Amino acid sequence: MSITINTDNTIEIDGQQTGLRVTQRRGGTVVYSTSHGGHDYKEHPMPHARYSLAHDAPRPLHATPELAAKFPPSAGRNQFEADVRTLLASADYLWMKMLAAQLAEKLATANYQTAEMAGSGPAERAAFEALANARANLQAAEEAYDAAVRDD
Repeated sequence: MSITINTDNTIEIDGQQTGLRVTQRRGGTVVYSTSHGGHDYKEHPMPHARYSLAHDAPRPLHATPELAAKFPPSAGRNQFEADVRTLLASADYLWMKMLAAQLAEKLATANYQTAEMAGSGPAERAAFEALANARANLQAAEEAYDAAVRDD
């Protein structure tokens, strides 16, 4: 298991981009996603309010029982990774990902139709490849969502 949080707040798991970002706010850790171009911001609820993204088992040093009760330790990095993996496999997240793939396929179709009408060889080939990739991504997203729904 391997999680990476990049300087732009993107989350990678096992070297693959997840489409998620993370930030620390006063109220806790926030995991969110945005569509291409930064629109359609969506926060994803997580099981713990706050995660330490630098340590696996953060504990205050020399904490008195009173301080420990007032400021319980945060969940650590390994717990964050496990919770992100659970989120990525959830039906709600996969539904959102499938909708985004449907939109990407529609845009790729429109771009291909435009390039085809213009009759530009290289642009048409590039648009066709983008359309083929969008359709493959859509199929994969639909299959992942269907599998998650069957498992629930």
